Amino acid sequence: MTTQAHIGIDLGGTHLRAALVSMTGEVLYRHSRTSSRQLSITTLIDTLQELVGLLVAQAADAELQLGGVGVGVPALLDHRGVIVTAPNIPGLNGADLGTRLAEVVGLPVSVCNDADAAALGEARFGAGADLTSFLMLTLGTGVGGALILSGNLWRGCDGVAGEVGHVTVEPFGRKCGCGSHGCLEQYASATGIVLTARELLAQEASSLLNQIDAHGLTSAAVAEAAIQGDNVACAAYAEAGRKLGQMLGGVAVNLLNLEGVVVGGGVAPSLDLMRPSLERELYRRAFDVAAHRFKIRLAQLGDDAGLVGAAHYAGGDDGG
Repeated sequence: MTTQAHIGIDLGGTHLRAALVSMTGEVLYRHSRTSSRQLSITTLIDTLQELVGLLVAQAADAELQLGGVGVGVPALLDHRGVIVTAPNIPGLNGADLGTRLAEVVGLPVSVCNDADAAALGEARFGAGADLTSFLMLTLGTGVGGALILSGNLWRGCDGVAGEVGHVTVEPFGRKCGCGSHGCLEQYASATGIVLTARELLAQEASSLLNQIDAHGLTSAAVAEAAIQGDNVACAAYAEAGRKLGQMLGGVAVNLLNLEGVVVGGGVAPSLDLMRPSLERELYRRAFDVAAHRFKIRLAQLGDDAGLVGAAHYAGGDDGG
């Protein structure tokens, strides 16, 4: 009996990953390439065509019936799937990625926001499977957000709901790629954590981070130093936690009264470094009963959440 599968693609600011995913959420085959802020739509289409071709061949060898292709992108999209703006990959602004990719791969292509894809993956097969309503947070190069309300993906009237990464947490703060200032992602993303660490290093000559070349400093290196008790590194993650707690208290608890938040993305393994300051800020700003019932969970699917969710989006699962 032939088994059906779909292709899921997760486009990030540093990595581009593609996988063949079964109907039960199992990743069967996977491939990856590097990505960057300078990525153009032409280069992206060429790379995706290559990756899809590899997976199509593997599906045929495994006698799998191939459905469609789902692509999760770090961008705002309209209801047609056209990219309105991609703050961290501006070369994709205005692109009709789905139509262009479908033309070269010969398969139906569905495009969605990357955090929406991750939310679908976690809602169906991961940490949100027992939650009716939750916020999905993806902490990576930027901060993505998506809402599952009463079991359904909520996009809003313009398709841009859930963009908590661009909630202002510091009115006169850092300039964001979206054009605003002081957005959450400027403090709680991998990029933001590194920026905070660099600012603090100017005041702390004894930090372990001073042994790392400024251009080679990463959020993972900051996390490692924080685990060793470095003051600067600990402070950078504590600041990220405070900003997350500020947003979650106001939006996820007081405004929406959600059951919880599921945290994924490349920074998610460092959640414990942020949790103490996050919880203190959350409890300080939100209604007591709702805040203490609010669940803070790590994504169970890890980096595969976006791949699995995008694949199921291609199969017609849009949370409805």
